[in-house]
Amino acid sequence: MRFLCLIVSILILNGVGCKTKTETETDTDNETNNDLSDIANKLYFENRYLEAVSAYDKAIEMDSLDGELYFRRAYSLCQVNMHERSIPDYLKSASLGFNEFDSYYSIGILHMTILHDDSTAEHYFNKCLQIDPNSDQVKEMLKIIKGADEDNFL
Repeated sequence: MRFLCLIVSILILNGVGCKTKTETETDTDNETNNDLSDIANKLYFENRYLEAVSAYDKAIEMDSLDGELYFRRAYSLCQVNMHERSIPDYLKSASLGFNEFDSYYSIGILHMTILHDDSTAEHYFNKCLQIDPNSDQVKEMLKIIKGADEDNFL
């Protein structure tokens, strides 16, 4: 009996090759997050943007450091006319280093065309130029803004 207790104690102390709870939870979390991301991306590529937003909400809860999730949720939000709600996601995507130029450009376009705030649009277009000083598309947007300012001044 003592021998059996000794073997059981040794097996328990050594863990008998079982995963610890933390490893198991991490594996399950990664699988769940991958599944959620895959579902969200599928909806996104099928242009089912409102459903994609909900799926990205859940995926972001599981992995708040994935800039691509924020970027795609932001784009999806814009497609369902939730423009102002998309801006924090574009900013988060940029802060996480994912598509910084495109994030700032999208915010600039939103401010220029939808929110009618040229000074904020100009700010974000200038952030784009810090990333790519040769961007003709950004330079064109800045010319349009400056032209609008001159028209309003006259």
